[in-house]
Amino acid sequence: MDIRKKSLDHIVQQLTHVKSHVIARAGLRLNDLNIHAEEFFKSLLNMVYGYKLVNLNLDDIFKTAIDLADPDVKIAFQITSENSRKKINETLRKFCENESHKEFRTLKILIIGDAPSRKGDFKFEDFLFDYNKDVVDINGLLRVIQGLDTQLLKEISDWLTREFDRKQNYSFSIPDKQDFERYFAMFLNPDNDARLLLLQAQPTLADCKEIFAEEYYRHVHSLYTIYYYQLLEESKLNNTFRDKDFFISKSSTYAELRDGIARHLPGGMTDAFKMGALRPGKVSYYTISFIANGKEHGVSFKLWAYLNNRWVFFPKPWQIAQGIHELKTNSRFRFLIKALKFLGVKSIRSQDDAHRVFMTVFLLGEFTSEQN
Repeated sequence: MDIRKKSLDHIVQQLTHVKSHVIARAGLRLNDLNIHAEEFFKSLLNMVYGYKLVNLNLDDIFKTAIDLADPDVKIAFQITSENSRKKINETLRKFCENESHKEFRTLKILIIGDAPSRKGDFKFEDFLFDYNKDVVDINGLLRVIQGLDTQLLKEISDWLTREFDRKQNYSFSIPDKQDFERYFAMFLNPDNDARLLLLQAQPTLADCKEIFAEEYYRHVHSLYTIYYYQLLEESKLNNTFRDKDFFISKSSTYAELRDGIARHLPGGMTDAFKMGALRPGKVSYYTISFIANGKEHGVSFKLWAYLNNRWVFFPKPWQIAQGIHELKTNSRFRFLIKALKFLGVKSIRSQDDAHRVFMTVFLLGEFTSEQN
């Protein structure tokens, strides 16, 4: 088999795998294109088109509607697994509202899947978006790749081999559908202790650093350590899953949160984003709901993330971020110290001491109210 055919066949195989995997995950409502996917397609598009794209989610969290851009040729890309017309129109609206059209002449929307069938164009001032040309899917990208010279085809094929060899850090390979279903089905098994399952999902310091900004993650980790310690004492927790028969998941990405279209996240996550408590571009956030047959609603656990090959549970991270933010801004610090000392707490010497005591009481109060 000649080098050209071998390289092209390998590229088709690998990108088709990416496409089918994303479509399968979308069936579980796991539309989580995180920083690894953006970095993957940044490198691929640079090789295919000769661009010098940079990831805007790493450098500028306020560049809504776009993920990658090459300022020299004034082109921008959004990378998404959603192919609805509503999603495309929302992207175009935000792109123009934020005046990105004045900085970039061209916007391309790369859909990891199949592009919707639509003809026509979208015009705003001097910006023109052609649905036929500017919406690109995997099949369209493969047609462009097919026309590249043999040497470049081999370079892309070799690069894909290296990327898939690093699949432990590759967002498309984990979590797969079977692992996802198998993991959360364990909570429905009455022979399993839900407390121990949740303890196994306790965030490490490294996990917290993946989710929260630099000045937040250490405080968050100390608070979750207290929370999970108390979890061992909660005998009622197993009752939460009793008589539940199935689970459903909803997910939203950091990019969707940034763009104001994270419809599956609590409003408090938007507040956490605005106060700068979240680390940009790293993960997707999941809500898992356990429901009994014949019921529309059940009990929801917010929020989960898949980090370092395991599921991690971050209970109500927006509330913890809000508490830390308020103490960092001293809005309630003096009152807190006076109140705690009035209650007999004598060892508060710093803001961090007050923070730990306050958040301990806060977390336990939140958990207790949920169980009653």
